[in-house]
Amino acid sequence: MKVLAILQNQWFKNPAKVREIYERNPELRNRLIARFLFAGCLTGRRLRAAFGDLCDSIIWEEASPEIGGFSASRFIPDPEHIKAAIEKHEPEIVICLGKVAGDAVRSVCCKTNVRHPAVMFGPHPAARVDPMPALREIGKTLNARREMFAG
Repeated sequence: MKVLAILQNQWFKNPAKVREIYERNPELRNRLIARFLFAGCLTGRRLRAAFGDLCDSIIWEEASPEIGGFSASRFIPDPEHIKAAIEKHEPEIVICLGKVAGDAVRSVCCKTNVRHPAVMFGPHPAARVDPMPALREIGKTLNARREMFAG
């Protein structure tokens, strides 16, 4: 079962340095996103708590390729970037985490002829209103689907 999860966007204290790393290693983009995501930030900690070891098999992407310099950085989602990610990875399931990602994926799937995977919507993991119950439900659904695909 191939799962693509889309978050809003990344931020780092030194976005230029990370941008340079991505430019030098475009083929590693998704692995680097995952590595940075699970290096200890709140979003990564909550995702790990909700999804457990599934986090290691999910392909992580952002709704915008832009990189912010602080946690409230927010960019307009890039439909072409999202479409390219779906076409590249050909997931069975796309998880949209947060309103920005959800609205963007809806737009891409409704307005283009991109292959339509199953889409799940959840809150952003760093949301102020406790996102954990909804994220745990997504985790349960993914585990059930994984068992179905495995067996």
